[in-house]
Amino acid sequence: RRIEMLDWVCAGCPPASRWRWTPARLPTYERLVQEVAAELAGLQDEKADLEREVVELRALADRLRR
Repeated sequence: RRIEMLDWVCAGCPPASRWRWTPARLPTYERLVQEVAAELAGLQDEKADLEREVVELRALADRLRR
């Protein structure tokens, strides 16, 4: 199964003797939502940082033009 292979790779490709996959290993809907929400929050923080940097660079460019 594709999902089992993906999970195995994400686990670091352990030897078959140490690998047992069950559907219980699948993430819950709530966990997936939490992960996406955390990723979005990180992207929002990154966007805010970039916006501040753009403002600073524009101010520097204005000072250099004078």
